[in-house]
Amino acid sequence: MSTAGSALRGGKLRIPIPLSRKTMGEIAMANGRKANATGGGGVRGYLRRNPHTKYIAPAMTILFFLSIVPTVFLVLTSFTNYQLGWDFSRAKFTGLTNYIRLFSGRDPDFWHAVAISMEFMALATAVEMVFGFLIALLACQFGLHVRPNTESLSMRTTASVVTAITLVIIVDAVFAIFTRNLGMPS
Repeated sequence: MSTAGSALRGGKLRIPIPLSRKTMGEIAMANGRKANATGGGGVRGYLRRNPHTKYIAPAMTILFFLSIVPTVFLVLTSFTNYQLGWDFSRAKFTGLTNYIRLFSGRDPDFWHAVAISMEFMALATAVEMVFGFLIALLACQFGLHVRPNTESLSMRTTASVVTAITLVIIVDAVFAIFTRNLGMPS
């Protein structure tokens, strides 16, 4: 077995790395496993190649149940005559009748609701962009004054977060005053 370089080269301490004559594929073949550089197939092979998966699996499961399941439920419910507040036993399958009624213009409440949703989306997106821009400016400003040590980093990060929260509360109050004077809900 040889090593990959000397312990001291160019004034820097280097840790020798042992080099083996056998490759990982040869070792796998000797152990009776498939000689594939990706770590095998199946769930175990996937987890061996992507060890981070087991850490994000709980969050992905929660997101699945909070987003995908309700969406599937709503799509299935849209094909019935279910009204909010009804018992599900009263709902009957109606097929595409709801969609035909919505998009043919026979339901004026639908298009009014779409217009209100679009106005809210535009206003909310604009406000969130302003908040995000202010937080980014604050973070950059405080980040420019960080010295290369942990104490300075923690002090500046804490100050940046506290300042950003305070600024968001102040700007939110200003937006609430403006929207109240415009007759919009706050």
